[in-house]
Amino acid sequence: MPAILTVCGLIACGLAASGPRQQGGPAQEARDLEDPVTEVVPRAFVLESGLPLRIVDRHGETHVGRVDRFDERGFSGGIGAVRWTEIDPADRFRIGRSLLRRARREDPAGLAWLVFMLEATRSDSFRDRAASLLTTAAGDRAEAWLEAASRRAQELLEKAATLETASSSARFVRGRPHHHPRGSAAWPTIDVRTAVDAAGRLRASGEDATEGLGLEGVRTRRTIVIGPEDVDQLARDGVRCDRWLDGIAATLGLRPGRDPFPGGVLFVKAADHDLLRMLAAGHFGHEVLDADDSIVFVTDDGPFIIIAPPRADRVAGRELLTGVDGDPRRVLVEEEEVRCVTRGMAAMLETRRTLPAWLVEGLAEAMASSLVPDSRIDAARRPSALASIRGGRPPRWILEIDGDDPGFDPDGAARDVAFIVVTRLLESGPEVLPGIMTDLKAGRTLDAAFQRRLGVPMAAWFADTADWFRFND
Repeated sequence: MPAILTVCGLIACGLAASGPRQQGGPAQEARDLEDPVTEVVPRAFVLESGLPLRIVDRHGETHVGRVDRFDERGFSGGIGAVRWTEIDPADRFRIGRSLLRRARREDPAGLAWLVFMLEATRSDSFRDRAASLLTTAAGDRAEAWLEAASRRAQELLEKAATLETASSSARFVRGRPHHHPRGSAAWPTIDVRTAVDAAGRLRASGEDATEGLGLEGVRTRRTIVIGPEDVDQLARDGVRCDRWLDGIAATLGLRPGRDPFPGGVLFVKAADHDLLRMLAAGHFGHEVLDADDSIVFVTDDGPFIIIAPPRADRVAGRELLTGVDGDPRRVLVEEEEVRCVTRGMAAMLETRRTLPAWLVEGLAEAMASSLVPDSRIDAARRPSALASIRGGRPPRWILEIDGDDPGFDPDGAARDVAFIVVTRLLESGPEVLPGIMTDLKAGRTLDAAFQRRLGVPMAAWFADTADWFRFND
């Protein structure tokens, strides 16, 4: 939430200088925004006839009254002043569209503003719905409008991320950092000439974070491991993680031998969850969510991963699903390693744009299930996901929650459903999921990506998926 509020401050202040704010009516605004190649300039919309509204914000407070004005920060009038970030993403989309309709601004310019506002407030799935409306309204000029709206929103998010990093405040950032926006620019070029330097920086960062703890470090082909074990064991861990990288890269369509990260991937093995939290807080100023056994920080040199052993209750729970000769603790450790590498690789594909949480976490589960010997992820997650769908809850709900939601906790219901949804995408053909990810990284909407790669709208595919799982295991 602090990052989102920072974005709102930037929207309110930093962009006001982009151009004069217009209140001269629809005709004037249409003239100002008739060329999408120029900036999508935030502006104030004034309603000739106010819109009556009743809304409950994210803090449980009810706002009742008429809305006379709305802009990039929120809406105001007899209802008071309500920021977009104070209400749920679904309400941002619904109210934003209603206000545009009342202002008679459901033209490309107005809908581009809606896309901008939703993307700048991280309302990802609803941003895509607004983008679909814009595509219909703008016809063959839709791509230009979308690009302008997205570029402006990404500029704000990048500025917000910079301010967050530069902040000297003592408060900790909370959440799962691999899901947080990083902008739209490309990652540093992966080059054999710079790989050694990048790996050196990544290892130095890990050693700096663990200074004084008496940990050893080993570098294998693509992995750096720092932990309390002896060097031989750390080397075996590194070779195993190299194998995870190869398997995930093959699924994502990377050519054999291509390095997915500039300097590799760094694993810091914490002895317990207290040390996991201490390292994340001390080196990154970040708080680990209570349910998590790991955290992934995406750096320009590669993923910086801190991982703790699985909790005793998870080991006991997995023992019920693992064969007599299986080692549930070993399996859980390796599954978490695969999840972390998958998250890092998804984040560092091509551009810095973040992928939908359901896609990243569903892919992480699918990769762990397929790569780790004796994994029982399918046996643990599929029955729960099928029960949810057959109980009347279509899987599309996972599109509408962010990666910090408890639904994506290790035992969360969204993770169960995401696993079977992504598994079905993987089973649709080897090029489908990599193609969808490439399209999303290029800035296309989720619906456009599904149309290109599966030949059907996203909504139709999810409806068909719901029907499929109602009758098939």
